[in-house]
Amino acid sequence: MLRPLKPDLSTAFRSLMNGAVFPKLSVEREREQTPSATSMEPEEVTSSAARRRLSCTKHFDALWFCYSPVHQMQQYYRLGVLDNCSGKWSALYDCLTLKTKRSSEIEDILNTREKAKTHIWTFRSKEEASAYWTEQYGDMDEVE
Repeated sequence: MLRPLKPDLSTAFRSLMNGAVFPKLSVEREREQTPSATSMEPEEVTSSAARRRLSCTKHFDALWFCYSPVHQMQQYYRLGVLDNCSGKWSALYDCLTLKTKRSSEIEDILNTREKAKTHIWTFRSKEEASAYWTEQYGDMDEVE
C-alpha cells in the first residue's frame, strides 16, 4: 500500500532553485554561467563581440525571483515589509531601453554610469591613513 508523501519544504526549495519547477529559467541561468554569455557590465561591453550579446536575462530572472514567495517571505522576515520589486523593474527597463540604442551610444552610457559610481573603498595617502587610524583606533594603543 502506498502512503502519501509528506511535503518536504527543503527538497521543494532545492528543486525550485535548481529549476525543476521553472526549467526555462534554469536553462537561462546555465547560459549566464558560461563564459560566452554577458550581462550589462561595462567592462564586458567594451569589445565589439560583447556589444552584440548584451543580455537582459539576468534582470528578468531577478524580477521573476523578486515575486517568488521565497524572496517575499525573506524580505518580510528581514525588513517587516514585502518587496514591491521596483528596483528590479527599473533595471529591466533600463536594460531593454539600452537594447534599442546604437552600440556606440550603449558604450557611452555604460562608461558614464561606471564613472558616476562611487568606489567602495576610500583611497588615502599614507599620512591620511595614519591620521584616520589614530583618530578611530588611537585609544586602543593606550595601556589600561
